[in-house]
Amino acid sequence: LIKARFPERWIAPLLGIEQWSSHLGDEELPIEEVTIAQTPINPFFAWIGMGASLLVSVLGIMNTLSTLKLKRIMENLPTSLSAGLTCGPAEIKGRVEHKAELALTSPLTSSKCVYYHYFVAEKRDSGKNKTVKSESKFVPFYCRDAEGVTEIDPPANYSQWPTRVTEKEEGKLIHTEWILCEKDEVYALGTAFLDKEKGDHFVLSKGDDPSFPFILSRSEQQASGCLRVGGVLSIFIAQVAI
Repeated sequence: LIKARFPERWIAPLLGIEQWSSHLGDEELPIEEVTIAQTPINPFFAWIGMGASLLVSVLGIMNTLSTLKLKRIMENLPTSLSAGLTCGPAEIKGRVEHKAELALTSPLTSSKCVYYHYFVAEKRDSGKNKTVKSESKFVPFYCRDAEGVTEIDPPANYSQWPTRVTEKEEGKLIHTEWILCEKDEVYALGTAFLDKEKGDHFVLSKGDDPSFPFILSRSEQQASGCLRVGGVLSIFIAQVAI
């Protein structure tokens, strides 16, 4: 009876498991306690569940492979100094230096910065805070190292900024600010190309190849650690789905 069920009827032949002969006589019937009842789940929903699990597991495996590929790129790509930068994939590290004409001033701490995300929430008696304001701004900036500066121009939709956080409460309002300031350490991975307007310096940004990433972080170790955590989570999700 068990071997005739799904998925045993598919797996048993692959494992070389033979069905045992019955010990019951020709006219004997098995007692109710040993009869395997049919599942009450509608077969349609069972197939939907298996399909969803398969899809999630495939997506988890694909994300894991993508994460491993990105980690290998970070490990094998040498860090370039400003004077030795060439067109193509590159990684640099140094300290943030804002372009004087483009520096931002953060709303909460009035700090000179190249990126800020300002968030205001109002505390409610229900325990759920209400969003009052949410604002983000960034500008291109320089990364200064021992040999000079390289311009970094993050893509418009980039959101994983390496920031410091400040929080302040005023009555029922909670103000939170994430900023990237001058002299903050920064690690950047992306595609280097000549400035399209002047052509006299290199810019690091997101290139035309959609498969090659753009990453900003405090350090290469921090970026690699985030990828490692993401890879582990993807493997866990795939295993749970299977």
